[in-house]
Amino acid sequence: MNKHVKPTNNASTDLSRRSFLVGTSATAGLALGYSAVPGFLGADSALAASASFDPSVWYSIAPDGLVTVTCGKADMGQHIASTMAQIVAEELGASWKDMRVQLASNDPKFNDPVLGAQITGGSWSTMMNFDAMSRAGAAGRIALTEAAAAMMNVPAGELTVRDSTISHSKSKKSVIVIGAAVSTARCLPRVTATMRPL
Repeated sequence: MNKHVKPTNNASTDLSRRSFLVGTSATAGLALGYSAVPGFLGADSALAASASFDPSVWYSIAPDGLVTVTCGKADMGQHIASTMAQIVAEELGASWKDMRVQLASNDPKFNDPVLGAQITGGSWSTMMNFDAMSRAGAAGRIALTEAAAAMMNVPAGELTVRDSTISHSKSKKSVIVIGAAVSTARCLPRVTATMRPL
């Protein structure tokens, strides 16, 4: 049976604001110092492995294959966030089950490509953002295809991206999940898509 023990030592603990700040600063500095040492306990590879691939300001792809689309529009029941994610998914070749949506912050980089501000209204969202979102999805597909081609040692033109997998059309045996190509894609020169209308 458990027995409750009363502490008999009533020594006070100095937990002033100053001692707390000094202690946390020293701990944080020590942790950052050790993580900055290349190869120490695999910290650099762990940080590199957890990084996502951002082919565009509009979405990122995590190493597990989840695609998070940033919607710069207010979703007021018209489901524009889902529409933006669907446009990216179709061009990227991602499966809908791997798509996630987040609303944009007020950072100007998320301004509407046509209007130059974060404005929602007049049923313009799909019409004015279709081109930018489809180009962003295409840029990601190109980068992931090139990464997979390097991994498979085949020409990029022979690869097909569909349902979050990249397959070699001639052999039909080689298949790479989009998430597996993320680390290689981050090492390639960035493919930039024109975010402004033609």
